[in-house]
Amino acid sequence: MSLWNPVEEAALRDFLQGLPLNPESQVLDIGCGKGRLLLDILERYACHGLGVDPHPEGIAAAQVEAQDRSLADQVQFLEEPFDANRHASRPLDLVPCLGASQAIGTLEEALPKLRELLAPGGQLLLADGYWQSTPSKDYLGFLGCTESELHTFDDLQERLATLGFDVLRSRETTLPEWDRYEGTYADNLFRFLEQNPGDPDATYFRERITAWSDAYRKWGRGTLGFSLFLLRRSTSS
Repeated sequence: MSLWNPVEEAALRDFLQGLPLNPESQVLDIGCGKGRLLLDILERYACHGLGVDPHPEGIAAAQVEAQDRSLADQVQFLEEPFDANRHASRPLDLVPCLGASQAIGTLEEALPKLRELLAPGGQLLLADGYWQSTPSKDYLGFLGCTESELHTFDDLQERLATLGFDVLRSRETTLPEWDRYEGTYADNLFRFLEQNPGDPDATYFRERITAWSDAYRKWGRGTLGFSLFLLRRSTSS
């Protein structure tokens, strides 16, 4: 998968249209994965960016793609956990954070820190989870979380406003998109296990993906949602 989360590429391309970016703009992608989103932004707006992700495979793929797309002079990729304090020296024009707020803390903890990274009027492209319906105790136990750790979609939008963001656009991942994401994730892992039966972690990952897929079908489908927001740092707060 080029994007490591259940957001369709077509939806992201739509959200990227008309951003107030120029060649002087600075973009920071938190949890950039393979760098596809960040490189698309840099290619579209001729701006400069930094991608941060702790996964070596993702960073290696991002660096290769940057070279292949002649964007290496516009971007830097760091293979490390995200540290907000390290990147606070210059206000940023755009911060994509897709399914990676946990790199900072809970969403409630992450949002103020993400806001501080932005220049006045700067924008945050945020994707995160929410509850589509009340989760069962079994599902919460499987995930190892409490119901209070996520909001409903409407409550999430209200929290964003109270924390100093203007909601410019919002979108919910559809059930077919969720199914495609979960199915692709599971298929890819099972295929890897079939091709690498001697991998020392094969048993662990087979048990993990089997349990995860079962939990999605039994409890997660239609319960856990995924949202995409384009936010602007409010100038009124």
